[in-house]
Amino acid sequence: MTEIARANKKRKPPNTGSYVLVITSRKDAGSYGASTVYHANSMKFLCCNEAIKHLTSEEKRDEAYFMSLLRIAETTCGLYYSYDRDLTLNLQRASKLAAGRVHKPLWKQADPRFVWNRNLLEELIETKLDEFITPLIQGSFQTEQFTLKDRLVRITLFSRRCNRRLGTRMWRRGANLEGATANFVETEQLVEYEGLTSSFIQVRGSIPLLWEQIVDLSYKPRPSIIEHEEMTKVVERHFHDLSQRYGDTMVIDLTDKQGDEGNLSNAFAAEMQNFPDIRYVHFDFHHICGGGNFDNLQVLYDEIEEAIQKQGYFLMNSKGEILLDQSGVVRSNCIDCLDRTNVTQSFLARKSLDSQLQRMGALSSAESISQSDIINDKFKKCKCGLSMVMS
Repeated sequence: MTEIARANKKRKPPNTGSYVLVITSRKDAGSYGASTVYHANSMKFLCCNEAIKHLTSEEKRDEAYFMSLLRIAETTCGLYYSYDRDLTLNLQRASKLAAGRVHKPLWKQADPRFVWNRNLLEELIETKLDEFITPLIQGSFQTEQFTLKDRLVRITLFSRRCNRRLGTRMWRRGANLEGATANFVETEQLVEYEGLTSSFIQVRGSIPLLWEQIVDLSYKPRPSIIEHEEMTKVVERHFHDLSQRYGDTMVIDLTDKQGDEGNLSNAFAAEMQNFPDIRYVHFDFHHICGGGNFDNLQVLYDEIEEAIQKQGYFLMNSKGEILLDQSGVVRSNCIDCLDRTNVTQSFLARKSLDSQLQRMGALSSAESISQSDIINDKFKKCKCGLSMVMS
């Protein structure tokens, strides 16, 4: 919807109609803390300009074209919103908002990276119609609750897709000159138990170089690196942004070491030599975990376990007091940032879930979610739901 809105502003004739996008049906997707999260099931653009009745033939043709674009936006899936909570902010960031900011309208609190309908809201913002402004996030919200030791546990996996470099697979790759990457997603794993709430963040994004994969008739078009004098600056801008938002960043590159992927991976590794403070780990997923041997991800975890434990996770009590902070983030990528990335992030999420539940008292230090059918089943259900949407 963001790209359509931009196209609409650039090309739309001045005398044609204006439209407002309304959600026509929704469902309760679950709760984020004490707030209800809704999924937008269907939407519709409604004309709100009488001038459309008096268009010329040429203007009517233009209007029909723009309406065809808007109808595509009406079918956008994975849109979520809340009336009383800013869904664009993860728990750690939201908990540290200045007191005055909390009382502002949701759109003023929001992280603009994740406000999917930001451009469509501009006229409402300009006219200060705050009560009609509802930020939407695009992604996945999966939540399950169950009883453990006679106490309620709720697990939520919440993915937020960034709007800075939108586009479909292959058509949109790498980074732009500002350092924003395609398919950048922040995924938050929330655990609630006995008045405690814990949050673990991971991110994914296309390899932050200037590269492309021009679509042709081949099954797997060859990726190619775009030679540009700003390449190192682009990488620097990307990781500076991550550092400002998440703290220390550890990169896990899951691409093949050979072939076309290998060329791209080698270029990425070479650029990362310019940033010794950022840990870069290459893990040839297909070679090590091929044939569905995903348990071999333990090899990767053994290498990075100390760093991940140092980054930690966020934890606060029912009074809103912060007990633990997450001091950094793992950034994973493959080529598409889909299947290999999904499996790897799921593996790391399971490891964190063990630590979170143990720290919160839901599991003993000797227990693991792998020993509990109910936790395993609920986590898999959340993860499968997320993977289906984010793939």
